[in-house]
Amino acid sequence: MPAFYPALTVALVLACAWAAVAGLRRAARRLDERSGR
Repeated sequence: MPAFYPALTVALVLACAWAAVAGLRRAARRLDERSGR
């Protein structure tokens, strides 16, 4: 196993989590605008 593999895995997981959070926030904001709040 290369030495950089654990760091690469952590970076990939963090990137996926950040994208998921950004998508949820965008969806929530879109729903709030649609509901008129």
